[in-house]
Amino acid sequence: QLRAAGAVPERVLDDSAAALLATASGGVPRALNRAAATAFELAHAAGTRFVDTEAVVGALEQLEIEVPDDGTA
Repeated sequence: QLRAAGAVPERVLDDSAAALLATASGGVPRALNRAAATAFELAHAAGTRFVDTEAVVGALEQLEIEVPDDGTA
């Protein structure tokens, strides 16, 4: 979806953040999309255009999706 919107994923989403989104969502597209959208909103609210694991953890917590024990994938 990022590429379709004209973005370069590597410039807006950290590799570890992407892996965490995939792991925490269990690969369920709806959960993945909601968590990713929320992470982008949180990153934007923080004044950055880059989504890192901190934004993803915040999104997962906000959506009440379990964060893996170590907070990484």
